[in-house]
Amino acid sequence: MSKTTGKLKYDLALSTTTVYDASSVYINKSAELSINGNANLEYKTIGPSYSSNLNLIPTSSQSAGPSTYKGKAYLYVRNLGPSTAASVRISTSTIVDNSDTTGPTGATPADGIPDNYDPNQFADLSVNEFAFFPVAIGASNANLHVRSAFVPGSTFWTGATHNDIEYMLCFTDHNIGPTF
Repeated sequence: MSKTTGKLKYDLALSTTTVYDASSVYINKSAELSINGNANLEYKTIGPSYSSNLNLIPTSSQSAGPSTYKGKAYLYVRNLGPSTAASVRISTSTIVDNSDTTGPTGATPADGIPDNYDPNQFADLSVNEFAFFPVAIGASNANLHVRSAFVPGSTFWTGATHNDIEYMLCFTDHNIGPTF
């Protein structure tokens, strides 16, 4: 599937590894998202709690963004690392599950990474992975929240205590369909 929307070009063909430009990123070397130089990418550093990080969708977009009759909105998020960072969690709420009782092979002591996903979490991005998905923008009391997936204050966590993310909210024009 390849589509160009003025400022954004994305290609999610599952069998290609063609490089369009230097900003291409891959998921398991099988899917590619290529963003041209006109994209409005934003960067931020996030910590281990949802409440201490800004929402991914600005509140101005929630009240004045597209409706189903005005177009679609897409959100792109990429975990930039550093290489020792935890994964990035994306959730629709700020509820955190920091239970940490077992290590990576089920042994104790804990490893500083929560054993369970957070309630309402729907994505978990490892370093250099990205998510690109449609979002509903308009009047809403919900938002998307991000955090670095380690237990804050854990003496077992030895990785980076932050994540750098790259993200973008982009819009398309509504396809009004044929006229008769």
